[in-house]
Amino acid sequence: ILCLLGTITFPRIVVSVSEIQQFPNASSHRQLQLKNWECKWDKHKKKSICDGKSEGNSEETVVSAVSNNRPRVGEDCVACFGEMTGTDIATTTYSGFSTELKDLSCAQNCRAHPGCEFWVRSVSTSACWLKQGFRAYEETEPSADRRGGFVKPESELGVVFIKQPKTGGETLAEVLAQYAVKYGRKQLHDKRCYHKRNPLGQSICACDVHFVALDSQHLPNLDPLMQPRATMVYTHMFYSPQILGHFMPAHAVKRRITILRRPLDVLKSAQKMAVLQRHSKSQQERSLNNSFCQYLAHDTFQWLTKCPMASVGDSSIHSYLDPDGHAALSQLLHEARKTLTQPNPKLVANSLTLALSRLDHEFAVGLQSSYEASVLLFEAALGWDRVDTVYSLDSMVLHAYDRKDPFVVRLEAEWLARKDDIPAVLKQRFSPVEYDNLLFEHGEKVHAEQLQRYVGDADEVERQVLKFKSQNKKFTVCYENQRRNRGNFNTCTQAGLQEAATARRLCTGWIRKEQRFKFTEEIDRPP
Repeated sequence: ILCLLGTITFPRIVVSVSEIQQFPNASSHRQLQLKNWECKWDKHKKKSICDGKSEGNSEETVVSAVSNNRPRVGEDCVACFGEMTGTDIATTTYSGFSTELKDLSCAQNCRAHPGCEFWVRSVSTSACWLKQGFRAYEETEPSADRRGGFVKPESELGVVFIKQPKTGGETLAEVLAQYAVKYGRKQLHDKRCYHKRNPLGQSICACDVHFVALDSQHLPNLDPLMQPRATMVYTHMFYSPQILGHFMPAHAVKRRITILRRPLDVLKSAQKMAVLQRHSKSQQERSLNNSFCQYLAHDTFQWLTKCPMASVGDSSIHSYLDPDGHAALSQLLHEARKTLTQPNPKLVANSLTLALSRLDHEFAVGLQSSYEASVLLFEAALGWDRVDTVYSLDSMVLHAYDRKDPFVVRLEAEWLARKDDIPAVLKQRFSPVEYDNLLFEHGEKVHAEQLQRYVGDADEVERQVLKFKSQNKKFTVCYENQRRNRGNFNTCTQAGLQEAATARRLCTGWIRKEQRFKFTEEIDRPP
């Protein structure tokens, strides 16, 4: 029976590209996919064959659509293809000393020109052709003479990552820094960090100031004509849409993400980091005295009751999401300490309202405890490509502390033994941790809802996470080999960050190929 079924030819209705227009949002291969059509790219005929069910038909007739629009994988990729045909709208020139910078120069010319959808540049000359109305690929890979690619709209390239401490934010910030280099994005940074070695603020460790404070002393000088304007934030900064609106275009400010972690876990992790720095072999680390209160870290009770991070909620979820609301809550708790009475519940609720609302309506919310799923959520919600979101697993180890260190082991045992006492001590001292925990629990619910909306149900999320983990492992091997071969590039310099972005491109070619030829199976397979 199976052999007989294999010989049956199923009838098909072949529809031309112009006729596809009658199906809403089905004018390209990618759009047909979104309509649950099964599309396969025929590399010999240079066309897509898409099978689907026509809407409004009780018999669900199988319809096939033929389109010359190949899947636009990684739309703003740096030269994913060779020669691409369409309508020429302008001829420009590109510049740059490396292949990647030359590609980026031509892509930026396209993005700056109204109506430009893709670009092709000559390898032998400096000619860069800006085009629209894609028709077909003459070369499906970059060649010795032509390199080309699509561009994303400017509105899809910005992002505001409100990076909170001890949430794994350094790893994502490293990914975003490479994204900024690839697409020529400028990051809003402390004005003391704008210098010749880091002109676009892309390297977050180019100077010792890793926080953008909301005051004129630290913010860049406001120039409405400043070009290019910042379109990214991935360093520590208390969220203020009004201030961000002064320095960034509105479309960038609206693309907001953050990662949350259970407040007590943040405090425990911060104390461990502080005690390791206090007893470090490095003189520079031993001399640190920042918000982690290294000088108190050896005594847990002293650290919890005297370090502002724990005692008054500096660097809390509330402070990052709504600095004004956090200031109001801090004042209420300060009065409560003096009078030894509980703060007014209604006023406390009012101080939390805006932060809760921002979690609901303004942010894609990730969780440190489900890191891979969170990155997949950001990818889906913001329309990123997988080649831009895979990360090196070694970078997470680099930013972590040694769990076997005797100081860390001692603190872990102490926190475990006092797991019931510590919350009671913080509450007795009118610490805002219990209110921060309410924000975290609300964020957990928002995270689950957003995963359901953008990634899928629990089974689909698990499947996607397993695939993402596998891709990260493969990427890590290649990326770390590139790091060693290139002299362990220093991403605290612009040159080192450029090296990292180049290594990313070299180590994600297999992902592009997987995406590009995802639909190359035999096109005559029965629907």
